[in-house]
Amino acid sequence: MRCIAAVTSICLFVLGPRPGLAQSQSRMSDPVFGIGYDPLRVHFEAAPAKISSLCPEAKGKRYWLYAYWHDATTEYFIISNLESSVSGAGVIISGGKCVEGLPDWVLTGNLQYAPTEFRNGHLARRNFEPSISFTPEVLHGLAADLLRRYTTAFGSKKNFVEAVRNDGLPPDDKTPILKKMFASFSKSPN
Repeated sequence: MRCIAAVTSICLFVLGPRPGLAQSQSRMSDPVFGIGYDPLRVHFEAAPAKISSLCPEAKGKRYWLYAYWHDATTEYFIISNLESSVSGAGVIISGGKCVEGLPDWVLTGNLQYAPTEFRNGHLARRNFEPSISFTPEVLHGLAADLLRRYTTAFGSKKNFVEAVRNDGLPPDDKTPILKKMFASFSKSPN
C-alpha cells in the first residue's frame, strides 16, 4: 500500500501543476472581436520583427499578427501578445517611423481612437507621418486580411464565426467596413 501511495505521489508531482506552466497556457483575448482563446490551440502568425525594432513600446517583445495591409509607403498592423495591457495594438510604420495606437484607430482611421500623448501637461494627439492615409482600399484590405487570418488561426471559417457568436462581439458601427464584410463573410457558404 505504501508503494502505491509513493508512486501516486511521484506521479502527481511529475504530472501535476507547476509554477509557470499555467502562465504558458494563459487565455488570450483577441484585439478585434474580444474572443477568448487558448494560444496553444489557436495559432496566429508571428508579427514581423521590424515592429519590435522600430516601435519604442514594443522593443524586444514578440507579438502575434491579426491583420496586415500595406500601400506604397505605409504598413498597417493589428497585433497583440500575452503582456498587452489592453487587448492589442494598432501599429503603423511609415517613413521608417512607428506609430502605435488602439486597434480601432487602424481599423477605422477615426482620429477619436488615434494615439495621444501628454504635452505641456495636456493630453494631445500624437503627431504622425502625413503619408498615413486611411483610404477605403486600406480599410477594406485590412478587413479582408483579418478575416483570412482569423479563419486560418481558428482552423476553419465555421470555427471562427462560432467563436465570434459564442464568445466575442461582432463588428459594430464604429468599424463599418469590417462590419459589412463580416456580415457577408459569415452568411456566405465556405
